[in-house]
Amino acid sequence: MSSILLVISLVILTATVTSGYLSGMWPWKTCKTACFLGFGCYSSEKPFDNTQGVLPLSPKKQGLQFFLYTRKNPVRARKLKWNQKRIQGKLNLQRDTIFIIHGWMDSARNPKIRRLRKTLLRFNNVNVIAVNWKRGAGHNLYYQSAANTRIIAAMISKFLLRLQYDLSYSMEKVHIIGHSLGAQMAGYIGTEVKGIGRISGIDPAGPSFEGYPEETVLDASDALFVDILHTDARDLFVLGHPGFGAKSRMGHADFYANGGHSQPGCPSTMNQQLGLIVTGSVDVFMNMGCSHIRAMNLYIESVNIRKCKYTSYNCTAGDGLDVAEGCNTCENGCALMGYHSNIGNPRGVFVFNTNEKAPFCIPETVKLPESIDNTILES
Repeated sequence: MSSILLVISLVILTATVTSGYLSGMWPWKTCKTACFLGFGCYSSEKPFDNTQGVLPLSPKKQGLQFFLYTRKNPVRARKLKWNQKRIQGKLNLQRDTIFIIHGWMDSARNPKIRRLRKTLLRFNNVNVIAVNWKRGAGHNLYYQSAANTRIIAAMISKFLLRLQYDLSYSMEKVHIIGHSLGAQMAGYIGTEVKGIGRISGIDPAGPSFEGYPEETVLDASDALFVDILHTDARDLFVLGHPGFGAKSRMGHADFYANGGHSQPGCPSTMNQQLGLIVTGSVDVFMNMGCSHIRAMNLYIESVNIRKCKYTSYNCTAGDGLDVAEGCNTCENGCALMGYHSNIGNPRGVFVFNTNEKAPFCIPETVKLPESIDNTILES
């Protein structure tokens, strides 16, 4: 019975978050501005009405932490503070720096975050900073965590600006990888800090962001190259509304896995969801968020380009959700999904298919454009 009640609660929560039907009934909408010393004021007026009047909490309540990993310390992190006064000597300024930002109800200790940073360090001699905003992301009220992304982005931006202006660190050497709310947070960072080299949005959060103006959503103006992976843009609870991920085009290159909605091996209908949960077969959040979480697995696999290449095809119009049969040639262009998607500087919408379980990458026999193949051989 408790499982059924939990499912019902999640369904109501998701329907409320994605639809905004009760937007005129929220008790917290009396206060429309929150101001913080050193950060300015944050309004819930348009275009930032996407959290239904909920405002960010103060920086002190966010518990923001940076965990720095390098090839010298791939397991045990060196902790940095967002307002670290002495950065030189702690961060190797000769290397590129990759920030990994988790999503709602998550943390930097998540096994998938751990796998990603270990894989990145295995193939790249870089600084990897796992951003831990567990306290800000851990609110049961989704709107609160979504609102917190704005102030946490401002805190991370201050750290980056200190690198840029005090230590002459080029922002082109910065790559932000964000999952879910972490991806949307990266958009706010890109608005504050100009010239960031790259942002990778791993199934950016759809609820509270889909359909809102570009000021509130990750888009192509937020970095020199923005690549997006879509895996969970399906209508699950409320017809006409997205799943946990966004379905709209957002970057320079948008990649839609298996059409971008329900991933193979994941339950795709409400009856399947309920059946698995009631029988205790699958954890509630892992079950309902299966397609959303799958994006992390795909991105992690994409790092090892010599093992398997996620070849993606530019042969669809619109947002990539409706893919025509026979979309498996490079006639209109190809690109690599994931960590290496910047090879060849692709633009547009790309689609690809995967297996239903790991390894998810399907080896392709298609001949890639020479510019991509040559870059792979040199890497």
